[in-house]
Amino acid sequence: MVTGLTLTVEEFVTAMEQLTSDFRFNAYTICYKRLLAAWLSTAFLILLIILFSGIVGIGLFALGISWLIINAGAVFLCMYIKIKINQGLERCLGRVNKILIKHKLILGLDDRGRISCHKVHLCFIYFDPTDCIKCLDEILASTEDRSRMQSHLDASDVEIVIRGAQSSRRLPVKEVRFYRYY
Repeated sequence: MVTGLTLTVEEFVTAMEQLTSDFRFNAYTICYKRLLAAWLSTAFLILLIILFSGIVGIGLFALGISWLIINAGAVFLCMYIKIKINQGLERCLGRVNKILIKHKLILGLDDRGRISCHKVHLCFIYFDPTDCIKCLDEILASTEDRSRMQSHLDASDVEIVIRGAQSSRRLPVKEVRFYRYY
């Protein structure tokens, strides 16, 4: 056991109940790998029905082209749904990690399954954020590093977040510029 680990059984159970009872986690474990496979199986079945329906000539060609267009749209829709499921899982894990980070733990998810046998491994990582917070404070304190960091950012305007023990406050770009000039 890691020294300094303060997680109690009750907090662990609370975190795991929050994870497993969340709709986003269940949607990921049930649908993520199976969504596209289910659609492709259905699309193949529809294609076989179209081919063996007895329609010939231009009608068969029109049905084939319409099947192709619908299939492409459905594949893109499946990919969009998978992205949304993945984003939902990230938010779900974020909520659970808010509980666990107080005890210097981070929960990660490792997807090991295939289509028919979906396995998800939960990885608990011991992480002490105090050194990272100190380094970030030092970087933000020095103006030289701040200008160097801002030159590496994609965006030209940066929003500054001031976070305290109880609350956080965002300074919009206009307010940051105001403080810079006045």
